[in-house]
Amino acid sequence: MRVRTGTPAAVVLLLVLSGCSAGTQPGVPTPEPTVATTAPGTATPATAGGSPQATTTPAETPTASSPDREPPPRPTAPAPSTAGDLDQDDLPREVLGFTAEERPPSEGEYVPNGTWTHAVDPAQAAWEALPRCGATPAEEVVPEHALAATYLDEAGRPGNGLLMSFADADTAGRYARGYRELLQGCPNEGAAPLVVEPVAEDGSWYAGRRGCGPERWSELVLQREAEVLLLIVQDDGTADADELTELATDLTR
Repeated sequence: MRVRTGTPAAVVLLLVLSGCSAGTQPGVPTPEPTVATTAPGTATPATAGGSPQATTTPAETPTASSPDREPPPRPTAPAPSTAGDLDQDDLPREVLGFTAEERPPSEGEYVPNGTWTHAVDPAQAAWEALPRCGATPAEEVVPEHALAATYLDEAGRPGNGLLMSFADADTAGRYARGYRELLQGCPNEGAAPLVVEPVAEDGSWYAGRRGCGPERWSELVLQREAEVLLLIVQDDGTADADELTELATDLTR
């Protein structure tokens, strides 16, 4: 499914990760949706043009700590702007007032390629994007390809996207369900490293907010057949239920 250019500014990587740190999400997705050092804020499929892939999810997304895992080596060359069959037409160019725009990496997690999308290691990206508030994922579901996207608003605040393609819709559904179950295990108030506030959801998507210290993010997690899209933007949590629902509905058509 292709996303129409000019998606209405309405919503959302996620993305999530070690005690309120910034880095790769969107995650989708957490809300940089670490969607996120795990953006918000990311095994080794073929890459376009034979270039090395980046190795993490989008930067600077709030998250809760993830289990220890040896990080992959830092990339030394720009990643391609596509991943498998995934390209920029599969991602929204505008999310809640945040526009698709290349953004420098926060922790050297990728080498800029001159565009707002870059391929990332699918196994690492999928693992790092998962929200963790003490719970452990029931299983590790690995996508075949993963494409990260970066966004900025007029104030320079970040947003992240992570689009993953899986072997089939059933596999994508297992990842999306597991992701949403982990979100349900996060506190919805208090001073925990990661606070999650559900806003709206349907069978194929979830919309909510994340808090990490003084920062507030809006995020969207949705499944489109064999794809899972995570989006997250640092909008101070201003997106309301109608805006989030409108965007989720538009992106799943």
